[in-house]
Amino acid sequence: MWRVVALVSLRATAGLVAPSTVGRGLRRGSVEVRSSLIEIIDDEETTAADDEASLTKVIEGSPRLGVLGFFEEGAKVDQFVLDILHAQRTWGEIVAFASDPAAAKKRFMSRSARYSGLLDVLKVEAKQESVKAMIESSEVAALVVFGAEDAAAVVRAADEAACCERVVVVTMGSEVPTIAPPSSSLEWSVVAVNASSLTEATEGGPIAIDPPEGSDGPLSRHDVYRVAAEALLLTPLTNRAVALSQGNEFATQYLKLLREYGYSRRGEVGKIANGDLITYENNTIYAEEIRNQEIAEINAEAAAQREREIQEMIIQSDREIYERQRLKIVEKAREYLGRKWQEKRFSSARGLTKADYIKVEWTAGLAEAAAILGYDIKKYKFDDMEDPFKSEEDDDEEEEEPDD
Repeated sequence: MWRVVALVSLRATAGLVAPSTVGRGLRRGSVEVRSSLIEIIDDEETTAADDEASLTKVIEGSPRLGVLGFFEEGAKVDQFVLDILHAQRTWGEIVAFASDPAAAKKRFMSRSARYSGLLDVLKVEAKQESVKAMIESSEVAALVVFGAEDAAAVVRAADEAACCERVVVVTMGSEVPTIAPPSSSLEWSVVAVNASSLTEATEGGPIAIDPPEGSDGPLSRHDVYRVAAEALLLTPLTNRAVALSQGNEFATQYLKLLREYGYSRRGEVGKIANGDLITYENNTIYAEEIRNQEIAEINAEAAAQREREIQEMIIQSDREIYERQRLKIVEKAREYLGRKWQEKRFSSARGLTKADYIKVEWTAGLAEAAAILGYDIKKYKFDDMEDPFKSEEDDDEEEEEPDD
C-alpha cells in the first residue's frame, strides 16, 4: 500500500507524472488531499543543482580552516574528512591540529592526497590546550572540532577569537547541548552523536537530523564527518545544535528519491537538515491515512476505478524512469564505442567508419554501458531500436585510411 500512497503524495509533485495530474488530489466528500503534500523541487524549471545552491553559503576569499580532534593517536580515523573539506574548493589552507604533528604528517603522505592536491593546501600544526589561543596563533577563520566534551565552551572560544568567523563542533552524547548566542557575528553549528552507535562503514546510509524519535542504530563515522564538513557551507545547519542519528525506512526511501533527481551528498544533507525528510515522512503517513479512509468509505466500484487510475499512474511513472535509464545506456554505449573505434580504427576496425563500427558492436556496447552505469541489461529492451543519439555527421563520416 505504501507504493500507492507514495505515488499520489510524492511522485505527482516531483514531476514524475504528467503535469495534468499534478494538483488533482484525492477527494472524499468535501475533503481534498492535495498532491502537493510533499515537494522535492517546487518549481518544474528548478534543477537539483539550483536547489542545492539555495541551501549553500558562498564563502569568499579562500580563508584558512582548522581541523581539530580527528588525528589523535589510536583514533579510528583516516583522511576522509580532509578529502571532503578539500573537495569543497573553498579553503585556501587546511590546518590539521594534532598532538603529534610529525606522526600526523606521515599519515597524510598518501598517493591520493598527493594526486588530489590535498598536500598542497594541508598544514599540520601542534594542538594547544587553549582553543582560543590555537585559533588566534594559526589565524584560522573557520574551525571543525570532532569529539568535543564541552561544545558550548568551544563555541565561546571561537567567539572570543577575533579571526574566527565560523565553527562546527561534533560532540559525543545523546543530548543536544544548549548554546548561548555568540556576542559576535560568529556562525556556529553543533552536531550531537551517540558515540556507541558509530561504525566504520562507508558513508551514504540513511541519516536523520533532529528526528521526532531518536535512534541508537548504527551510524557510519564517515557520515558524521560528512555532516560536520558540509555544515560549514549549509545554511540549514547554521546557528543550530542538532542531533544526528541513523535514519528509518522513510529516510532510505527519501535518499533514493533525491539520488534519482541527481542531488549530491551535500544536497542530501542540506535537504534533510532543512526538515524536508520529516515533512516527507509526516505527509506520507498522512496520505496513507487518508487513503485508508477512502477505501473504507467509498463503494467497491469507485474504489476499483481509483485503483485503476493509480496503477496507470504507476505504470506511466515507471515507464518514464525506465526510458530515462534506457537512454542513458544508449548514450553511454555510443560514447564507449566511439572511444573503442578511435583505438581500433587503424587495426581491427580498419575500413569501418565510426557509424559502421558502432552498428557492428552495438549489442556488446549496450552490455558494457549498462555494466558501467550499474544497470541490469536484462531489464531493458533494445531490439529494433533506432539510436536517438545518432548524428548526421556519423552517417557521412568517412575516415581516411593510412597509406600502406
